[in-house]
Amino acid sequence: MNKTNFRIWKNNDHQLGTLYREREIDKVVDLSGDTYFIVDIAPNKDMIDRLNSQINPEISYIEKEDLEAYLDSIGINADVKSCEDLEISKSVIVYERETNAFYDLTDFDTVDAVQYWDGHNWVWDYKVDDWTEETLVTVDDDSERCIDEWDGSNFKTGGMGLHEDIYKAIEVDGEDANDMYLLRKTSQWEGEQDTAEVMSREDLIDYLESIDRDPSEYLD
Repeated sequence: MNKTNFRIWKNNDHQLGTLYREREIDKVVDLSGDTYFIVDIAPNKDMIDRLNSQINPEISYIEKEDLEAYLDSIGINADVKSCEDLEISKSVIVYERETNAFYDLTDFDTVDAVQYWDGHNWVWDYKVDDWTEETLVTVDDDSERCIDEWDGSNFKTGGMGLHEDIYKAIEVDGEDANDMYLLRKTSQWEGEQDTAEVMSREDLIDYLESIDRDPSEYLD
């Protein structure tokens, strides 16, 4: 049996949440609250201790050229680049202006996030523990059934470019799923994200009938 792990993130009261494959999700560090720079040298504790022990506590660096000059003054030739507001967590040396100190980026707290194209730019969607409701779903890939129908011009469910699939759920939030399904809605329109909800067999039957689908064609 081939399996896929999905996560559904809901930030509102709508039944549908945004759907992501687990492999799409990164651990990221939020650096939006201050000025940070990445220092291009091998990260290790001895190097970080050396950088911090020789820094002038009265001077903090807001320009990368000034930070490079400091590094050069202690015999370290390294490139410096500004951090993005969100950086994927990895072992690199970062300088934080507010504390005037160097750290390994992996020492910072992380959030789960996904980068996607919104039709204009690459943006991040990230889970906020206080208000993101997350559902973990493992599905049987072999159970996938597309419920699109031919309208004379296109296969679709709903409007033009809209499609829907159902999967048999194996687990929901780590618990065995009995007669539970994942309904996935996708769009061909640029910038639109996949959405989904977990449904019982009874609710799925009601839904299929509400959109003029014969449940016996899609459910075993």
